[in-house]
Amino acid sequence: VSCVLESRVYPYDFADTKMIYEDITVEVNGAWQDEKAVFNAGYDVRFEKGTLSLCDGKILFTSNDGNKTQIEVEDSEGIMGEIKYFVGVLSGDFENTKNTPTDSSKTNYTMEKLFESADNNGETLMWGD
Repeated sequence: VSCVLESRVYPYDFADTKMIYEDITVEVNGAWQDEKAVFNAGYDVRFEKGTLSLCDGKILFTSNDGNKTQIEVEDSEGIMGEIKYFVGVLSGDFENTKNTPTDSSKTNYTMEKLFESADNNGETLMWGD
């Protein structure tokens, strides 16, 4: 793993993170804007045959040859659905199958490694050491 953090407006409001596997590197860039900016959430995920994008609430697949297809997905509750699930787990209404204690521990460990990398100017660190 490797991570570079920047503090542009707030502490750690920009992150460039890499997860390096044997056959692929996954790179994630994220940033928070100040409270005066208009909120916008989106993503681009590049695959072998094209790119999947979320922009203005629409999911679009653009193939490598330029063909665009809008992807229809079932309406979901987004973040509110996640909050309801979390509250349901806490209240005992749902079994926690989405983020088990083992998975949560791995997430915390990964975050610790990413911060360690950032503290060392983005040094690439082995996950598990």
